[in-house]
Amino acid sequence: MFILDDGWDETRFVAAVQGGSALKHPNSGHAVASYAEWLFTHSNYHFNTVGEFSLNITGGHLYHPHVTMGGVGPAASRGHSALIWPEQLLLKGLSNQDVPVVVKAALSTSPTTAVELKSKLSSTASVEAMPALVVVSACGGSPGFSTLRAQQTLSWFKTAASEGKHKDIMLLQAEDLKNHRNGTNVIIMPRAEKAKELAFELQLSLSLDRVRAEMEKL
Repeated sequence: MFILDDGWDETRFVAAVQGGSALKHPNSGHAVASYAEWLFTHSNYHFNTVGEFSLNITGGHLYHPHVTMGGVGPAASRGHSALIWPEQLLLKGLSNQDVPVVVKAALSTSPTTAVELKSKLSSTASVEAMPALVVVSACGGSPGFSTLRAQQTLSWFKTAASEGKHKDIMLLQAEDLKNHRNGTNVIIMPRAEKAKELAFELQLSLSLDRVRAEMEKL
């Protein structure tokens, strides 16, 4: 699950990540800290049958958001947003009072519909399907990875998307992806029934031509 703080602009996000600040720390001021604190205080440590964390929560920020993305991003003046995968749900206009509902829904082993989730959230919140394609690139978590590398990777996807059929795309910078089961640094998540993510362990394994080829396959 990715948490986007609508009150943060890109300058603040980049400065925090490059400066080594942990966004999940209670003093960070980022919305993801409320999720980390609630999970630590109210929930047991959850693992699946093969010993992986059943819920990973990461702070994120849009990279050059598309104009159709509504309230997600620096233009929004309040609240925060959450992208839940693999449920493929995008929650906007969330407040701190929504944190327990969102975490419980993400931890639930039973499918949660958008209608059911919306009925439990505050009146300012909306629940919708995520964009047709979401690309996430880590800004840190492994030696040699940085916001500049993440932004370069996302810029390739932006170029490839503008050239091809993928117009409804979200490009997301993540604080890190170090708890991902594949230890990945780049994830491609398509919106489709029984969709499977594509994960790349190294950003250095990608190039604009490689990105174009991967996008053509989707």
